[in-house]
Amino acid sequence: MGTRVTGKSGMKLLVSAVLTSVVAATGCAATAADGAAAGHGKINIAVIYSGPKETPYGQAQINAVKAAIAAVGPSRFTLKVVDDLPFDKQLTQTTEQLFQTGTDLIVDAATAGSLFFDACTKYPKKHCLEGYPAGQLPANTAGYWVDANTMFYLQGVAAGLLTKSGDTGFVNAIKLPGSTALVNSFALGCRSTRPDCTVHNVYLNSFSDPPGEVSAAKTLVNGGADVIAHYMDDPAALKAAASLKAWSFGLYTDQRSEAPGTYVTSQIWQPAFTEIFRQDLTNLLAGKWKSGRINWGTAAHTVDLTLGPWGKNVPASVREKVEKRYAEIKGGANPFTGPISDAKGKVRVPAGKELDPRDPDGVVYANWSWPVSGVIGG
Repeated sequence: MGTRVTGKSGMKLLVSAVLTSVVAATGCAATAADGAAAGHGKINIAVIYSGPKETPYGQAQINAVKAAIAAVGPSRFTLKVVDDLPFDKQLTQTTEQLFQTGTDLIVDAATAGSLFFDACTKYPKKHCLEGYPAGQLPANTAGYWVDANTMFYLQGVAAGLLTKSGDTGFVNAIKLPGSTALVNSFALGCRSTRPDCTVHNVYLNSFSDPPGEVSAAKTLVNGGADVIAHYMDDPAALKAAASLKAWSFGLYTDQRSEAPGTYVTSQIWQPAFTEIFRQDLTNLLAGKWKSGRINWGTAAHTVDLTLGPWGKNVPASVREKVEKRYAEIKGGANPFTGPISDAKGKVRVPAGKELDPRDPDGVVYANWSWPVSGVIGG
């Protein structure tokens, strides 16, 4: 049986999970966040996560919280991490227990949505940070996220320049608007440099399933795809594609060592997360906590993520063209500008209309329910 929850894509999903909870704790006894901010004690922070904290996705956020604490003032905070939480009421109960035992601020890296919000609502004097939020946030809750769609677009640009067959593959998590947006972004980028590019998309109904990722990547490559991207918490698909000599992309961190011969590049998330958490911790200490909004870490219409180092075998011409397009986007160009058609050829976004990937009510952020041209299996 599964439990209806809100997951990483910001929408409702059906997930089955088994609890294997690991708690790593440091620091002192609890005090209220408001009192701590006024100088009467430390602020106790917890990061909760749904998978093993060693995954690149988990580490990008956990290390970012640690870096933010170091920047704002390590003597002002304590930190604990609770990972491997299931997407069910146990997550709510664990969140409540953390508040009851003195935690002042909880960062929901699991993006559990309503399961997390249920606990936050019960403790209005506490503070909550929700990754990739959707809908109404509790009065004590703020959201945070990064514009991964733009980076997947750039990966798609590289894929279009690298593919010889015109066929690429995408190992995807769960069929939800947020996941659809990422494969769509990749396809738009690929078709901007290779108009006949196709993206074979496979959903695994999980954010981390190494055996399934390996199987999916190998099936895609054996079926003709010569470039593989993914939206999974771990690099299993990357390594599987590399074992078959297909170009592949990292995600969240620099993962060149996982696929040294066929690695393309990655999108690096931690600096953006660090800046987001630094801003929120600074505001909390100053008594200026702002609830009910999404913090991207940078001003509107700017790029908040960076491309990682390039693989050693990526041609210089490919690097130069992708970096040129990246510079254009940082200069204000919007890659999500119509006309954009769906996979059946119907124009969904008219010519000249721009989609804002940071608009919480917009198509790209949480409402992209249809695959764009070139996506197969979306």
